[in-house]
Amino acid sequence: MDAAAILPDNYPNRLMFTRSVEAWVASVYDIRTEVQSYIGTQLGMPMLHATGNHVPQFMYSFIFFGLFTAVRLGLGGPHLPWVVREFGKFRAGSILTEDFPFQHIAMGRDVVLRASNGTWARTWSEVRDHYTQQVFQQWPGGDLTPPDYSSNTGEGDWQRNVLVGLALMAQYGTDDETRAQAADALVFLRSQRAQGVGNHPRYRPEDFFGSFFQLNSVIAERFIWRTDSAPVIPAGQTMSVLLDAPQGALVGLVQTTGPIPRNTGLSGRMPEDAFEIVSQPAGNPFRITQGGAIRVANPAALQALPMGPVSVQVRCRTVNQWRIDSPATEYMSNTATITVNLTAIAPLIADPGQVFPVGNNSAVGAEVGQLTITGTQPITVTHHRGRPEQPLRDQQHRAHYGCSRPVRMNRPVCGR
Repeated sequence: MDAAAILPDNYPNRLMFTRSVEAWVASVYDIRTEVQSYIGTQLGMPMLHATGNHVPQFMYSFIFFGLFTAVRLGLGGPHLPWVVREFGKFRAGSILTEDFPFQHIAMGRDVVLRASNGTWARTWSEVRDHYTQQVFQQWPGGDLTPPDYSSNTGEGDWQRNVLVGLALMAQYGTDDETRAQAADALVFLRSQRAQGVGNHPRYRPEDFFGSFFQLNSVIAERFIWRTDSAPVIPAGQTMSVLLDAPQGALVGLVQTTGPIPRNTGLSGRMPEDAFEIVSQPAGNPFRITQGGAIRVANPAALQALPMGPVSVQVRCRTVNQWRIDSPATEYMSNTATITVNLTAIAPLIADPGQVFPVGNNSAVGAEVGQLTITGTQPITVTHHRGRPEQPLRDQQHRAHYGCSRPVRMNRPVCGR
Protein backbone atom coordinates (compact mmCIF):
# COMPACT_ATOMS: atom_id res chain seq x y z
CA MET A 1 0.00 0.00 0.00
CA ASP A 2 2.78 2.46 0.85
CA ALA A 3 4.46 1.83 -2.51
CA ALA A 4 1.19 2.32 -4.37
CA ALA A 5 0.65 5.57 -2.48
CA ILE A 6 4.03 7.24 -2.95
CA LEU A 7 5.57 5.98 -6.21
CA PRO A 8 5.32 8.41 -9.16
CA ASP A 9 3.10 7.51 -12.08
CA ASN A 10 6.08 6.95 -14.40
CA TYR A 11 7.80 4.50 -12.05
CA PRO A 12 8.57 1.19 -13.83
CA ASN A 13 5.91 -1.41 -13.13
CA ARG A 14 4.04 1.16 -11.07
CA LEU A 15 0.72 -0.54 -11.85
CA MET A 16 1.89 -3.72 -10.15
CA PHE A 17 1.65 -2.08 -6.74
CA THR A 18 -1.87 -0.79 -7.37
CA ARG A 19 -2.94 -4.25 -8.53
CA SER A 20 -1.30 -5.80 -5.47
CA VAL A 21 -3.50 -3.67 -3.21
CA GLU A 22 -6.58 -4.75 -5.15
CA ALA A 23 -5.48 -8.39 -4.97
CA TRP A 24 -5.05 -8.26 -1.20
CA VAL A 25 -8.49 -6.71 -0.71
CA ALA A 26 -10.02 -9.27 -3.08
CA SER A 27 -8.34 -12.13 -1.21
CA VAL A 28 -9.92 -11.02 2.07
CA TYR A 29 -13.30 -10.73 0.38
CA ASP A 30 -12.96 -14.14 -1.29
CA ILE A 31 -12.44 -16.01 2.00
CA ARG A 32 -15.38 -14.36 3.74
CA THR A 33 -17.67 -17.39 3.37
CA GLU A 34 -15.11 -19.76 4.88
CA VAL A 35 -14.30 -17.41 7.77
CA GLN A 36 -17.98 -16.82 8.51
CA SER A 37 -18.58 -20.57 8.57
CA TYR A 38 -16.26 -20.65 11.59
CA ILE A 39 -17.14 -17.48 13.51
CA GLY A 40 -20.48 -16.36 12.07
CA THR A 41 -21.24 -12.78 11.04
CA GLN A 42 -21.73 -10.97 14.36
CA LEU A 43 -18.03 -10.40 15.10
CA GLY A 44 -17.00 -8.97 11.76
CA MET A 45 -13.77 -9.85 9.96
CA PRO A 46 -10.68 -10.73 12.01
CA MET A 47 -7.14 -11.08 10.68
CA LEU A 48 -5.88 -14.32 12.16
CA HIS A 49 -2.20 -14.74 12.94
CA ALA A 50 0.02 -17.50 11.50
CA THR A 51 -1.25 -20.11 13.96
CA GLY A 52 -4.78 -19.43 12.77
CA ASN A 53 -6.39 -19.05 16.18
CA HIS A 54 -5.91 -15.48 17.40
CA VAL A 55 -5.82 -11.83 16.35
CA PRO A 56 -2.77 -9.90 17.61
CA GLN A 57 -4.44 -6.56 18.21
CA PHE A 58 -1.25 -4.50 17.99
CA MET A 59 -0.70 -5.90 14.48
CA TYR A 60 -4.38 -5.66 13.59
CA SER A 61 -4.06 -1.91 14.10
CA PHE A 62 -1.66 -1.65 11.17
CA ILE A 63 -4.36 -2.87 8.79
CA PHE A 64 -6.30 0.35 9.24
CA PHE A 65 -3.38 2.54 8.18
CA GLY A 66 -3.26 0.75 4.84
CA LEU A 67 -7.03 0.49 4.38
CA PHE A 68 -7.69 4.19 4.83
CA THR A 69 -4.75 5.18 2.66
CA ALA A 70 -6.42 3.08 -0.03
CA VAL A 71 -9.78 4.77 0.63
CA ARG A 72 -8.30 8.26 0.38
CA LEU A 73 -6.43 7.47 -2.85
CA GLY A 74 -9.24 5.55 -4.52
CA LEU A 75 -7.35 2.26 -4.54
CA GLY A 76 -8.40 -1.23 -3.47
CA GLY A 77 -11.05 -2.13 -6.04
CA PRO A 78 -14.80 -2.78 -5.70
CA HIS A 79 -14.61 -4.92 -2.55
CA LEU A 80 -12.82 -2.34 -0.40
CA PRO A 81 -16.03 -0.95 1.22
CA TRP A 82 -17.02 -4.44 2.41
CA VAL A 83 -13.55 -5.12 3.81
CA VAL A 84 -13.47 -1.76 5.62
CA ARG A 85 -16.92 -2.35 7.08
CA GLU A 86 -16.16 -5.86 8.36
CA PHE A 87 -12.74 -5.01 9.81
CA GLY A 88 -14.34 -1.96 11.40
CA LYS A 89 -17.12 -4.08 12.88
CA PHE A 90 -14.57 -6.34 14.57
CA ARG A 91 -12.51 -3.49 16.05
CA ALA A 92 -15.33 -1.17 17.12
CA GLY A 93 -17.57 -4.03 18.22
CA SER A 94 -14.92 -5.44 20.54
CA ILE A 95 -14.89 -2.09 22.37
CA LEU A 96 -18.58 -1.18 22.41
CA THR A 97 -19.93 -4.59 23.41
CA GLU A 98 -20.55 -5.19 27.09
CA ASP A 99 -19.82 -8.89 26.58
CA PHE A 100 -16.03 -8.49 26.38
CA PRO A 101 -13.63 -6.38 28.49
CA PHE A 102 -12.70 -3.31 26.46
CA GLN A 103 -9.55 -2.93 28.57
CA HIS A 104 -8.10 -5.95 26.78
CA ILE A 105 -8.64 -4.29 23.39
CA ALA A 106 -7.39 -0.91 24.62
CA MET A 107 -4.08 -2.54 25.57
CA GLY A 108 -3.69 -4.07 22.10
CA ARG A 109 -3.65 -7.60 23.52
CA ASP A 110 -4.34 -10.80 21.57
CA VAL A 111 -7.92 -11.91 20.98
CA VAL A 112 -8.23 -15.68 20.71
CA LEU A 113 -11.09 -16.92 18.55
CA ARG A 114 -10.27 -20.63 18.45
CA ALA A 115 -9.47 -22.47 21.67
CA SER A 116 -6.99 -25.29 21.98
CA ASN A 117 -9.87 -27.77 21.82
CA GLY A 118 -10.82 -26.42 18.38
CA THR A 119 -13.92 -24.50 19.47
CA TRP A 120 -14.53 -21.29 17.54
CA ALA A 121 -16.13 -18.27 19.19
CA ARG A 122 -19.07 -16.75 17.31
CA THR A 123 -20.04 -13.97 19.74
CA TRP A 124 -18.08 -11.65 22.03
CA SER A 125 -19.41 -13.45 25.08
CA GLU A 126 -18.03 -16.70 23.69
CA VAL A 127 -14.66 -15.03 23.11
CA ARG A 128 -14.71 -13.95 26.75
CA ASP A 129 -15.76 -17.40 27.94
CA HIS A 130 -12.78 -18.95 26.17
CA TYR A 131 -10.57 -17.16 28.67
CA THR A 132 -12.66 -17.82 31.76
CA GLN A 133 -12.99 -21.52 30.94
CA GLN A 134 -9.19 -21.79 30.70
CA VAL A 135 -9.26 -23.91 27.57
CA PHE A 136 -6.05 -22.47 26.17
CA GLN A 137 -3.57 -24.75 27.93
CA GLN A 138 -0.32 -22.87 28.18
CA TRP A 139 -1.48 -19.97 25.99
CA PRO A 140 1.11 -17.22 26.56
CA GLY A 141 -0.51 -14.07 27.86
CA GLY A 142 -3.84 -15.84 27.86
CA ASP A 143 -5.42 -13.81 30.64
CA LEU A 144 -7.82 -10.96 30.03
CA THR A 145 -6.69 -7.48 31.00
CA PRO A 146 -8.53 -6.67 34.28
CA PRO A 147 -10.47 -3.44 34.88
CA ASP A 148 -7.64 -1.97 36.98
CA TYR A 149 -4.99 -2.73 34.33
CA SER A 150 -2.92 -4.58 36.94
CA SER A 151 -1.72 -7.22 34.45
CA ASN A 152 -1.52 -8.12 30.75
CA THR A 153 -1.05 -4.54 29.59
CA GLY A 154 0.50 -3.24 26.37
CA GLU A 155 2.95 -0.47 25.71
CA GLY A 156 1.88 3.01 24.71
CA ASP A 157 2.40 2.40 21.00
CA TRP A 158 -0.09 -0.47 20.96
CA GLN A 159 -2.65 1.59 22.83
CA ARG A 160 -2.12 4.62 20.62
CA ASN A 161 -2.57 2.60 17.43
CA VAL A 162 -5.95 1.33 18.57
CA LEU A 163 -7.06 4.95 18.98
CA VAL A 164 -5.50 6.04 15.70
CA GLY A 165 -7.28 3.34 13.71
CA LEU A 166 -10.60 4.36 15.22
CA ALA A 167 -9.94 8.03 14.45
CA LEU A 168 -9.14 7.21 10.83
CA MET A 169 -12.24 5.02 10.60
CA ALA A 170 -14.44 7.77 12.04
CA GLN A 171 -13.22 10.05 9.26
CA TYR A 172 -12.70 7.73 6.27
CA GLY A 173 -15.02 4.78 6.90
CA THR A 174 -16.78 3.81 3.70
CA ASP A 175 -20.35 3.99 5.08
CA ASP A 176 -22.21 6.09 7.63
CA GLU A 177 -22.76 3.32 10.17
CA THR A 178 -19.08 2.33 10.18
CA ARG A 179 -18.06 5.94 10.83
CA ALA A 180 -20.63 6.30 13.61
CA GLN A 181 -19.56 3.10 15.38
CA ALA A 182 -15.91 4.11 15.11
CA ALA A 183 -16.63 7.55 16.57
CA ASP A 184 -18.46 6.00 19.52
CA ALA A 185 -15.59 3.58 20.20
CA LEU A 186 -13.01 6.35 19.83
CA VAL A 187 -14.70 8.69 22.30
CA PHE A 188 -15.39 5.85 24.72
CA LEU A 189 -11.75 4.74 24.86
CA ARG A 190 -10.47 8.31 24.80
CA SER A 191 -12.61 9.03 27.87
CA GLN A 192 -10.85 6.45 30.06
CA ARG A 193 -8.58 7.96 32.71
CA ALA A 194 -5.24 6.43 33.68
CA GLN A 195 -5.02 4.42 36.87
CA GLY A 196 -2.79 2.02 38.79
CA VAL A 197 0.95 1.74 39.02
CA GLY A 198 1.43 1.60 35.26
CA ASN A 199 -0.80 4.59 34.48
CA HIS A 200 -2.90 2.72 31.93
CA PRO A 201 -4.37 3.53 29.55
CA ARG A 202 -1.54 5.73 28.31
CA TYR A 203 -3.59 8.26 26.42
CA ARG A 204 -1.54 11.39 26.98
CA PRO A 205 0.37 12.29 23.80
CA GLU A 206 3.65 12.23 25.74
CA ASP A 207 2.90 8.61 26.76
CA PHE A 208 1.99 7.49 23.24
CA PHE A 209 5.43 6.26 22.26
CA GLY A 210 7.63 3.35 23.22
CA SER A 211 9.87 1.08 21.19
CA PHE A 212 7.69 1.73 18.10
CA PHE A 213 8.32 5.47 18.25
CA GLN A 214 8.84 5.82 14.50
CA LEU A 215 5.61 4.07 13.60
CA ASN A 216 2.24 5.63 12.94
CA SER A 217 0.76 8.38 15.04
CA VAL A 218 -1.34 9.70 12.17
CA ILE A 219 -4.81 11.11 12.68
CA ALA A 220 -7.41 12.83 10.56
CA GLU A 221 -6.61 16.52 10.22
CA ARG A 222 -9.73 17.68 12.04
CA PHE A 223 -8.71 15.90 15.27
CA ILE A 224 -6.02 16.60 17.83
CA TRP A 225 -5.06 14.41 20.80
CA ARG A 226 -4.69 17.22 23.32
CA THR A 227 -7.46 17.84 25.84
CA ASP A 228 -6.66 21.34 27.11
CA SER A 229 -9.03 23.31 24.87
CA ALA A 230 -12.61 23.06 23.66
CA PRO A 231 -13.76 21.12 20.60
CA VAL A 232 -15.50 23.07 17.86
CA ILE A 233 -18.67 22.02 16.02
CA PRO A 234 -18.54 23.65 12.56
CA ALA A 235 -21.70 25.46 11.49
CA GLY A 236 -23.89 24.50 8.56
CA GLN A 237 -24.12 20.74 9.06
CA THR A 238 -27.15 19.02 7.54
CA MET A 239 -28.55 15.49 7.77
CA SER A 240 -31.67 13.71 6.58
CA VAL A 241 -33.93 10.93 7.78
CA LEU A 242 -37.13 9.27 6.60
CA LEU A 243 -40.22 10.13 8.59
CA ASP A 244 -40.89 6.43 9.22
CA ALA A 245 -37.32 5.58 10.28
CA PRO A 246 -37.28 2.98 13.09
CA GLN A 247 -35.87 3.30 16.58
CA GLY A 248 -32.08 3.57 16.52
CA ALA A 249 -31.86 4.53 12.84
CA LEU A 250 -28.81 6.66 12.11
CA VAL A 251 -29.61 10.25 11.13
CA GLY A 252 -26.02 11.47 10.79
CA LEU A 253 -22.71 12.02 12.54
CA VAL A 254 -21.91 15.44 13.99
CA GLN A 255 -18.49 16.59 12.83
CA THR A 256 -16.07 18.30 15.21
CA THR A 257 -12.62 19.81 15.00
CA GLY A 258 -9.94 20.15 17.64
CA PRO A 259 -9.71 17.94 20.75
CA ILE A 260 -11.58 14.65 20.57
CA PRO A 261 -14.60 14.90 22.90
CA ARG A 262 -14.56 12.96 26.19
CA ASN A 263 -17.25 11.77 28.58
CA THR A 264 -17.18 13.11 32.13
CA GLY A 265 -16.91 9.67 33.77
CA LEU A 266 -13.60 8.33 35.05
CA SER A 267 -13.48 4.70 33.91
CA GLY A 268 -15.56 1.77 32.76
CA ARG A 269 -18.98 1.94 31.14
CA MET A 270 -19.59 5.60 31.91
CA PRO A 271 -22.54 7.89 31.02
CA GLU A 272 -22.48 8.95 27.38
CA ASP A 273 -22.29 12.72 27.82
CA ALA A 274 -19.42 13.77 25.55
CA PHE A 275 -22.20 15.13 23.29
CA GLU A 276 -25.58 16.42 24.34
CA ILE A 277 -28.70 17.74 22.64
CA VAL A 278 -29.59 21.24 23.80
CA SER A 279 -32.92 21.51 21.96
CA GLN A 280 -34.95 19.50 19.44
CA PRO A 281 -38.55 19.16 18.20
CA ALA A 282 -41.40 18.19 20.51
CA GLY A 283 -41.45 14.64 21.77
CA ASN A 284 -37.66 14.27 21.64
CA PRO A 285 -37.51 12.25 18.42
CA PHE A 286 -33.69 12.14 18.50
CA ARG A 287 -30.82 11.18 20.79
CA ILE A 288 -27.08 11.66 20.40
CA THR A 289 -24.42 9.09 21.22
CA GLN A 290 -21.06 9.62 22.90
CA GLY A 291 -19.40 9.81 19.47
CA GLY A 292 -21.82 12.38 18.08
CA ALA A 293 -24.15 10.10 16.11
CA ILE A 294 -27.72 11.43 16.02
CA ARG A 295 -30.20 8.54 16.03
CA VAL A 296 -33.97 8.13 16.13
CA ALA A 297 -35.15 7.81 19.73
CA ASN A 298 -38.92 8.26 19.41
CA PRO A 299 -40.38 7.07 16.08
CA ALA A 300 -43.89 8.22 17.00
CA ALA A 301 -42.68 11.77 17.67
CA LEU A 302 -40.76 11.70 14.40
CA GLN A 303 -43.80 10.63 12.37
CA ALA A 304 -45.85 13.42 13.94
CA LEU A 305 -43.58 16.05 12.37
CA PRO A 306 -44.28 17.56 8.95
CA MET A 307 -41.97 16.82 6.08
CA GLY A 308 -39.17 19.38 5.73
CA PRO A 309 -36.27 20.76 7.79
CA VAL A 310 -36.13 20.82 11.59
CA SER A 311 -33.40 22.13 13.88
CA VAL A 312 -31.46 20.17 16.48
CA GLN A 313 -29.04 22.10 18.68
CA VAL A 314 -26.04 20.16 20.02
CA ARG A 315 -22.82 20.76 21.90
CA CYS A 316 -19.91 18.63 23.10
CA ARG A 317 -17.15 18.70 25.69
CA THR A 318 -13.72 17.42 26.46
CA VAL A 319 -12.22 16.98 29.91
CA ASN A 320 -8.58 17.68 30.63
CA GLN A 321 -7.86 14.96 33.18
CA TRP A 322 -5.12 12.36 33.05
CA ARG A 323 -5.50 10.01 36.03
CA ILE A 324 -8.73 9.17 37.82
CA ASP A 325 -7.41 11.11 40.83
CA SER A 326 -6.12 14.12 38.86
CA PRO A 327 -7.90 17.50 38.85
CA ALA A 328 -10.40 17.84 36.01
CA THR A 329 -11.07 20.86 33.81
CA GLU A 330 -14.01 20.74 31.43
CA TYR A 331 -13.99 22.55 28.09
CA MET A 332 -17.38 22.96 26.41
CA SER A 333 -17.80 23.55 22.69
CA ASN A 334 -20.03 26.05 20.97
CA THR A 335 -23.71 25.20 20.60
CA ALA A 336 -24.35 24.41 16.95
CA THR A 337 -27.60 24.06 15.03
CA ILE A 338 -27.85 20.89 12.94
CA THR A 339 -30.48 20.93 10.18
CA VAL A 340 -32.27 17.60 9.84
CA ASN A 341 -34.32 17.24 6.67
CA LEU A 342 -37.34 14.98 7.21
CA THR A 343 -38.06 13.16 3.98
CA ALA A 344 -40.47 10.62 2.54
CA ILE A 345 -40.41 8.11 -0.31
CA ALA A 346 -43.41 8.30 -2.62
CA PRO A 347 -45.59 5.16 -2.62
CA LEU A 348 -44.91 2.73 -5.43
CA ILE A 349 -47.01 -0.24 -6.54
CA ALA A 350 -44.68 -2.89 -7.87
CA ASP A 351 -45.71 -4.24 -11.29
CA PRO A 352 -48.91 -2.16 -11.62
CA GLY A 353 -49.82 -3.92 -14.86
CA GLN A 354 -50.13 -7.38 -13.35
CA VAL A 355 -53.29 -9.39 -14.07
CA PHE A 356 -55.18 -11.33 -11.39
CA PRO A 357 -57.38 -14.18 -12.70
CA VAL A 358 -60.80 -14.53 -11.05
CA GLY A 359 -62.63 -17.84 -10.99
CA ASN A 360 -66.34 -18.22 -11.65
CA ASN A 361 -68.60 -18.15 -8.61
CA SER A 362 -65.83 -16.65 -6.41
CA ALA A 363 -67.13 -15.92 -2.92
CA VAL A 364 -67.09 -12.60 -1.13
CA GLY A 365 -63.74 -12.19 0.61
CA ALA A 366 -61.88 -14.59 -1.64
CA GLU A 367 -58.36 -13.35 -2.31
CA VAL A 368 -57.71 -12.57 -5.96
CA GLY A 369 -54.09 -11.38 -5.73
CA GLN A 370 -51.70 -9.10 -3.86
CA LEU A 371 -50.26 -5.70 -4.64
CA THR A 372 -46.80 -4.99 -3.23
CA ILE A 373 -46.58 -1.37 -2.11
CA THR A 374 -43.42 0.40 -0.95
CA GLY A 375 -42.86 3.90 0.38
CA THR A 376 -42.87 5.90 3.57
CA GLN A 377 -45.76 4.93 5.80
CA PRO A 378 -48.55 5.58 6.51
CA ILE A 379 -49.92 5.00 2.99
CA THR A 380 -53.58 5.41 2.00
CA VAL A 381 -54.80 3.14 -0.79
CA THR A 382 -57.88 4.15 -2.81
CA HIS A 383 -59.79 2.68 -5.76
CA HIS A 384 -58.76 5.04 -8.54
CA ARG A 385 -60.44 3.67 -11.67
CA GLY A 386 -63.16 1.17 -12.56
CA ARG A 387 -66.91 0.84 -13.00
CA PRO A 388 -69.08 1.37 -9.94
CA GLU A 389 -70.13 -2.26 -10.10
CA GLN A 390 -66.47 -3.37 -10.01
CA PRO A 391 -66.51 -6.46 -7.78
CA LEU A 392 -63.03 -5.92 -6.23
CA ARG A 393 -61.94 -4.07 -3.13
CA ASP A 394 -58.76 -3.66 -1.09
CA GLN A 395 -58.66 -5.31 2.32
CA GLN A 396 -57.95 -2.21 4.38
CA HIS A 397 -57.46 1.52 3.99
CA ARG A 398 -53.88 1.85 5.22
CA ALA A 399 -50.73 0.00 4.21
CA HIS A 400 -47.36 -0.21 5.86
CA TYR A 401 -43.90 0.17 4.40
CA GLY A 402 -43.00 -2.79 2.20
CA CYS A 403 -46.31 -4.56 2.77
CA SER A 404 -48.24 -6.79 0.41
CA ARG A 405 -51.85 -5.70 -0.03
CA PRO A 406 -54.44 -8.47 -0.63
CA VAL A 407 -57.08 -7.72 -3.25
CA ARG A 408 -60.35 -9.51 -2.43
CA MET A 409 -63.85 -10.00 -3.78
CA ASN A 410 -66.33 -7.29 -2.79
CA ARG A 411 -69.39 -9.12 -4.12
CA PRO A 412 -69.94 -12.50 -5.77
CA VAL A 413 -69.04 -13.14 -9.39
CA CYS A 414 -71.56 -15.57 -10.85
CA GLY A 415 -71.56 -17.07 -14.30
CA ARG A 416 -69.13 -14.60 -15.84
